Amino acid sequence: MTQVNGQLTLTGRSIRFVTAHACDHSLVSARRSPRSLVVSRRVLLRTTITTGAAGVLAAVAGCGVRLQEDAPEIPFLTRQKSPDEDLLLAAYHRENALAAATALATSPDPALTDVLRQASNRHSEHSRVLRAILSTAGVPDHLIDPPAAATSATSPRPVGSLTPLTSTGTTSSTPTVPAPVPTDVILGLASVASSSTVTDAIDTASTYRLQLASVAAHAGILAVVLGAPQTVARLPGAAAGRLLPPLRAAAYAVEVAIPRLPASDRVAAVTLLAWLRARERVWVTAAGPSAPVALLGYTLPGPVTSPETAVTTVRAALGAMIADCFRSLDLPLGATGELTPMVTALVATQIDLLRHSLDWGMPLRAFPGLSAA
Repeated sequence: MTQVNGQLTLTGRSIRFVTAHACDHSLVSARRSPRSLVVSRRVLLRTTITTGAAGVLAAVAGCGVRLQEDAPEIPFLTRQKSPDEDLLLAAYHRENALAAATALATSPDPALTDVLRQASNRHSEHSRVLRAILSTAGVPDHLIDPPAAATSATSPRPVGSLTPLTSTGTTSSTPTVPAPVPTDVILGLASVASSSTVTDAIDTASTYRLQLASVAAHAGILAVVLGAPQTVARLPGAAAGRLLPPLRAAAYAVEVAIPRLPASDRVAAVTLLAWLRARERVWVTAAGPSAPVALLGYTLPGPVTSPETAVTTVRAALGAMIADCFRSLDLPLGATGELTPMVTALVATQIDLLRHSLDWGMPLRAFPGLSAA
């Protein structure tokens, strides 16, 4: 902190203070001798600096100043993190990795390769939306997209790295075609992005719980498609109670559709119905006395008069369940009394619904449960 030509400089930031007719009776007394009117330079500097610093603190407190991460360090000023910043950054980086890997996916099964390549577009959309949230919140670019660290000959390459290395261990400057990415690498990335470690952490989110849970569910269905085992988790009572009405409506629609379905689709419909009824029994137990009473009938998505309309009805019922699955995530933190398993259980439920939707030829979409099914 220095003073030059009437300016007070704090850690590389110049702040000018203009004081008119300032009078401190402890420093100046008109009834003393004229000599007493001369204020020592040391006292004047100390007073000016103290007053100036107090002014800066008052301004900062009143305006809620937020500094960039790379701003010069000032002891009493730090950048405030935006809501859910750490969770959003981690999800953004995971989605970037999945988008890059699935774009280069390769498999002996051409159909699976096509599914993975299509998934790249959805992961890219997730990345775009998450980055927009972070950027709008004022998160510095160097935190959103950190500069790539130099790779040394002794350090291991990241799993799934697409950048070729020279024989000396440095990154090659010669343009090369990126190598195809095998499915086991993509499975590893998707499994991490949908793991219970990730979904349990989302329970702490204050603002973007829905978006983060949806992204995790999309990674989870990708892992299941690649052979990961299905995860089953117990829904908290409040969430189960909320999901019972749409679940019963979906089961009712499937029951009505089964007699009209083509013979080739009836086995899948019976399997889906059995899963829905099994979930109903579990959720009724979880909801306890607060479980809503089942109705005798529910509104169908449309008339069921032909094999085509029957298939449409089953797909619409599944789409409605997918859209309703994350409804409980808007509950305030702690409202269920057992929030910790909330996201993990709902993500597992959503993955199950998405798996059934694939059986019925429904396309996956970015942000499942938030976008139109």
